[in-house]
Amino acid sequence: MSCGYGYGDVRGARSGCDCDTFFRHVARNQYVKVYLKASKAVEGYYVESNGNEVTLFDFDEECHTVITICCDDIVSVAVSQENVRCKYDSGKKGCK
Repeated sequence: MSCGYGYGDVRGARSGCDCDTFFRHVARNQYVKVYLKASKAVEGYYVESNGNEVTLFDFDEECHTVITICCDDIVSVAVSQENVRCKYDSGKKGCK
């Protein structure tokens, strides 16, 4: 069995998926939304996948967070094509 790919940039688990499969074509610092079993989705910037865990980084104006997720709990991953960081830096040139 293998992982399935959905519409757009959503990668979903059919069975036998691991971190390497979910994050195969995701670049470092790319913004992702990770859907989990029996929990709400987690969003953040992709850092790395190491074995059966994936690490994300998230921040806002007041708080920085490192998130580690066990890949057994992941149902699917959505990859954002926009620069989400701009919503925090709206005063900077180039952000809308």
